Amino acid sequence: MRSIATNILVLTFSVVAVGVAQPSQDVAQTSSSPDGGRDRLTVEAVRVRNGTPEIDGRLDEEAWQSARWIDDFHQKEPDYGQDPKNPTEIAFLFDDGALYVGVRAHSQSREIINDLMTRRDEMGNGEVLVVSLDTYLDRRTAYTFGVTAAGVRIDYFHPIDHEYERDMTFDPVWEAETEIGESGWTAEMRIPFSQLRFNGGEDLRWGVNINRWVPSVNEDSYLVLIPRGEAGWSSRMADLVGLESIPSSRRIEVMPYVASSATFTSEALFDQDDPFRDGSDMDARLGLDFKMGLGPNLTLDATLNPDFGQVEADPAEVNLTAFETFFEERRPFFTAGQDHFETNGPTFFYSRRVGASPHGQADGDFVDTPRTTTILGAAKLTGRLQSGLSVGALAAITDPITTDTGQRVPGLRFTDPRAQALLSAICAFRLLPRGFAHRDLRYHLAPQLGLRPEDMTSGQITYDLRRLRLHGLIDRIPHTHRYRVTDLGLRHALFLTRAHNRLLRTGLAEIHGPPVPTKLRAAATAYEHAINDLTRAAQLAA
Repeated sequence: MRSIATNILVLTFSVVAVGVAQPSQDVAQTSSSPDGGRDRLTVEAVRVRNGTPEIDGRLDEEAWQSARWIDDFHQKEPDYGQDPKNPTEIAFLFDDGALYVGVRAHSQSREIINDLMTRRDEMGNGEVLVVSLDTYLDRRTAYTFGVTAAGVRIDYFHPIDHEYERDMTFDPVWEAETEIGESGWTAEMRIPFSQLRFNGGEDLRWGVNINRWVPSVNEDSYLVLIPRGEAGWSSRMADLVGLESIPSSRRIEVMPYVASSATFTSEALFDQDDPFRDGSDMDARLGLDFKMGLGPNLTLDATLNPDFGQVEADPAEVNLTAFETFFEERRPFFTAGQDHFETNGPTFFYSRRVGASPHGQADGDFVDTPRTTTILGAAKLTGRLQSGLSVGALAAITDPITTDTGQRVPGLRFTDPRAQALLSAICAFRLLPRGFAHRDLRYHLAPQLGLRPEDMTSGQITYDLRRLRLHGLIDRIPHTHRYRVTDLGLRHALFLTRAHNRLLRTGLAEIHGPPVPTKLRAAATAYEHAINDLTRAAQLAA
């Protein structure tokens, strides 16, 4: 056995200055657009006083009648700057727990509404409306929530000030429903404040922009139009005002899991001499994911024994260079808040090294090496302070990795099946702490194997022990007529039976000390099945 990896501890802490400074409260009230000094468009959210809207897509609650509806959209495609031929109205409501978005998407006819049903986060060629929120008002980042005419939810994060720079790993918990009519479709969204990060205060001001795409007529319209050929997204947004007296949320999420797996392999597909494989591989595991908000700015993520079995596999790649291949991070724990660990310069932190495949090699005819490093636990703190600083800290600890090796013992497997049966029986029934003699084998071991004492003659025993001594599997205790199994003999017995190796490592560890029936019972039971097979083989050979 050779150990090739030990505990791994990763600790990263980064504080990155925000590229655009946070404006003061007075300046934010009169912020101007970047193209002409005019005041930004203002969208007002209204607090729900009596009851909350039911998310069914119908917009028939009284609260929507008192909302501030806005319809000042303009086309980007096909007729730049013109009013859209398929008008859109939108309104915002809120209560202490969530932001509500109401949408009236008018259409020229029912036939042009493409209500294609897709998987979440896949728009396909369906009609869609998205709402982007710059909750920090840093004019740089934004959260986007969208819904198609078919009711498919779409969400992603803009890490930089660009409409098409999207982090699709952002998967918040929110609701959306739609209703299709003859003259268009309506939608309702409920976005919990617990799913957003923002700077607290009595009178909040966020950035907002809305985009509707009607693919059947190639009409792309915006609340705040982004000129063709120009970049920018959050920096050009309108201001969402009216969000006042939003209480801080604890934002606690707990997600336990239980998983199991089993793999069964035909005996024709693996080496029968391999002590680490018996045709079946079963595993069970449990763990926990935990998320908690520390105020409106910071989020603590933690995981215990995480399971990444459903994560998409890496694409196949042939690397013929001398440099390491950097694969995209796909594990949910590490992708959340990933932008806080990235810079525009060199890559200082590569999260795929945490829990990666063990490095190094072990020599042996048979090697049992785990494919990945087990992450026992990890914690991460991310967020942005009111001063405009982005904070990210991560720590992880992994389980020690051990590789087990097995060696072939040549010349014994097929030539001495009876001797092998005898060795396996000696190991299985614990004739080891004080050694054993001929009498022990005849009157103690024979009944354990279902044989009569007279079936094991002295001549047979003498011959078998001589063969075992010749191969160095047993030796004689000095100044006695008793024998003991050598370390090579123990390894060979384990090699022959290939029975429940993980249980045997626990049992055989104390086999030279006082007998411990509780620990050795599983090992003896596992050996017994192999001993029966070997005994029958020995009888046939005889």
